[in-house]
Amino acid sequence: MKRAEKIREFLETIEVDNLDINYCVDADKVNSFDDVLQSIEDNDGFYVEIIYYGAAMDYLKVHDPSLRESLEIAHDMGITADNLSSETLASLLASKECREDFMLCEDEITEFFNTLDDEEE
Repeated sequence: MKRAEKIREFLETIEVDNLDINYCVDADKVNSFDDVLQSIEDNDGFYVEIIYYGAAMDYLKVHDPSLRESLEIAHDMGITADNLSSETLASLLASKECREDFMLCEDEITEFFNTLDDEEE
């Protein structure tokens, strides 16, 4: 099995809500966790868009009922109150959570690439 096929198969096992890793990553061009991360970032893979007021409100009720975290993200990004909506807040929070969930996989992905490199030596 080719290296890229092994990488593609492995990346399919990584489950992160709202992230399709294989859509964002070209297995022929990655050789480390940092490469995978950069590829996802380059392809806006961490961007999660929650549309419709009801869906956004439901998401916020579960993940940030006080709106404290989502408003902090908006503030940090320089988004002013006149540009805020429930969809914007929910999308910002979901995007942050997607990135954080992926980052929890760093050790697993690094270990995979180390093992793959060792097998090829």
